[in-house]
Amino acid sequence: MAGHLQKTSPTRNFPKGGWEARWQEDAHGRLHWRGKTFPTKKEAERHLAAVLTDIARGDHISSTDSGRRFREAAELWTGSLGTTRREKTVADYLSTLRVHVMPRWQDQRLSTITHNEVQLWIDERLRDGMSSAQIIKGYRVLRMILGRAVKAGWMRTNPCASDLDLPRVNRREMLHLDTKQVDALAQAFADRQPTSKHDVRTGPREDYALYVRFAAYTGLRAGEICALKVKNLDLRDGRVHVREAVSVVSGRLIAGLPKTAAGSRTVGIPAFLIPELRIYLGPRRFDPEAFVFIGEEGGQFRHGNFYGRFWKKAVQAAGLPPELRFHDLRHTYASLLVRAGVHVKEMSTLMGHASAQITLDRYSHMWEGAEIEVAARLDALRAGGEG
Repeated sequence: MAGHLQKTSPTRNFPKGGWEARWQEDAHGRLHWRGKTFPTKKEAERHLAAVLTDIARGDHISSTDSGRRFREAAELWTGSLGTTRREKTVADYLSTLRVHVMPRWQDQRLSTITHNEVQLWIDERLRDGMSSAQIIKGYRVLRMILGRAVKAGWMRTNPCASDLDLPRVNRREMLHLDTKQVDALAQAFADRQPTSKHDVRTGPREDYALYVRFAAYTGLRAGEICALKVKNLDLRDGRVHVREAVSVVSGRLIAGLPKTAAGSRTVGIPAFLIPELRIYLGPRRFDPEAFVFIGEEGGQFRHGNFYGRFWKKAVQAAGLPPELRFHDLRHTYASLLVRAGVHVKEMSTLMGHASAQITLDRYSHMWEGAEIEVAARLDALRAGGEG
């Protein structure tokens, strides 16, 4: 690319005249002459040398792109979301962008967004009392958008890529139940009475009780259970094949693949659950496309309705901690696997984790005290003369 210096006539900003650094840059496939005026020849030379070096290295941001606003980068980023991410993830990203990111950054020039400004934004939101989780979600969306701007050649570097002081998210205490507590919770659902004339089920509420026991003894996520169809339920051999999951987006149930690739898995069903499942399914067990669990009016089961209307009351009736969540039934399954002596690699597969390291990071505390049991087993081996 070409470049040169030229003396300028006197102006209001440069009464004695100045020196203009001029260079040729490629803006969207066309060459344009650009320039910037300095009071001295030395300053103009220094700037021109830096520009030409950046152009030669491919690091130069054209004058057109350096003036772009954040909202343009946001539009570029959102335009590519639908092809790479799940619908629920896209909806969450767009909500975070609209509520937490755009109000602050939409009109700012990309070239003026600095690492320090991002840090001040994070600190200000923390002082305003926003939760650490929401702050981090907003930061991640900002980082992805600016990263897309870098790839487009609109920014040289991503100011979010450097180390920033992010608030720490305090992980909620993980709860899990023993088998007696699972039975107590299931019984609390079985004892509940019909809630409306639209409740077409008859007899005790064994269906919700089965839903709870199924979750606790298979470890499936709520979305995976709600998507489960008869064709993926093998009652003869006692297996469930996890192939789909549902999520709620703007009140709509959206079917898709499980959360991760490892989420597509096969899990065993304890024998005691199989007769209950046969009775609950009734004639539906002959329809491969029928949903295993159905809602109160016979439609697809909506976990949100179940959770909002009945969960806390049943937890209270069972005498369990009020902070217990449905997802803690998945943790219950993990604890039962540990107590059953399942190897961590097999446990990772059954849980649908991408790696055994994720399982260890999440559930390593469940192996605390195992050294005592191991020592007892070694004593038993020596006493028996084995090994």
